Amino acid sequence: MRSEARTSDSDVSRCNAVARPGEIPVQNTPGDADIGFEATRSAEEGPRRIVDLAPAPVPLRAKVLGMDIATLIGLIGSFAIIISAMVMGGSADAFINAPSLLIVVGGTLAVTLVHQKLGPVFGAFKSVANAFFDKSQSTDELIPAIVNLAQKARKEGLVSLEGEEIADEFMSRGIRLGVDGLSPELVTATLRNELSSLKKRHEVGQKVFRFMAGTAPSMGMIGTLVGLVQMLRTLDDPSAIGPSMAVALLTTLYGAILAFVVFNPLAEKLENRTLEEVTSKTLTIAGVASILQGDNSMAIQSKLEAYLAPGARAGAEQDKD
Repeated sequence: MRSEARTSDSDVSRCNAVARPGEIPVQNTPGDADIGFEATRSAEEGPRRIVDLAPAPVPLRAKVLGMDIATLIGLIGSFAIIISAMVMGGSADAFINAPSLLIVVGGTLAVTLVHQKLGPVFGAFKSVANAFFDKSQSTDELIPAIVNLAQKARKEGLVSLEGEEIADEFMSRGIRLGVDGLSPELVTATLRNELSSLKKRHEVGQKVFRFMAGTAPSMGMIGTLVGLVQMLRTLDDPSAIGPSMAVALLTTLYGAILAFVVFNPLAEKLENRTLEEVTSKTLTIAGVASILQGDNSMAIQSKLEAYLAPGARAGAEQDKD
């Protein structure tokens, strides 16, 4: 026997858009509209069932390392311009001098080891890969993933997220801590401590490259003084003046190239990478805390969009519509 549903005209028109033939739309129970679901009743089956009106959630994909083509173009372009100027002005062999390279490159590395321990120096050189590859998770993917998790948690309970596959390890750690029973405040404090440790580790590598950027020109100046002393000692031998003058000038050139083409730009790029990662993880902390507190998914989305630039917020609103 067909059961009749008590609905308003607006509810009927809204539910009929999703009710299949043989189903009679019924009025939402409290909280259904909050999470984007509508209720329908089958005329044949009778029991009430849930039909999802929201778009299918897009899982957060594991971050694929993408090459930062700007870093590659910048380095190759800078050296290409310098080398081209050398070749157009004569032979490039005139700009190659082993003693000058030894003073600048070897001296800079040696002084850096005096400034820092061996581990941080090696760690800084390993972090150079971060200047060529972007590992930070895009906020365009983080926000929808957090909203989807919030919807599932409100519908099925926080425990339902225990077996959820979350590609972002930082977010997954926060969710697991919450599922294990830790309070939202304690989870937030734990994630913030982890983020603080990450910033400190990254700052060590940046300091190493900034120190090298300041040291390389200084070593070039030392090489210049060495070359001038050698030149003054051999004024009576014209054949020895040329090599001594080459050491004096080329060490300054090598020091300037290393400082302003390599070390300083790398330090700045690594700092930018850290800022991007801190922004995405700060957004993740806010999202995880909202999920654990049981906040409404729309409220969570509005809160997280505050971390976006105005243009990105407008794009997110269009996608949402």
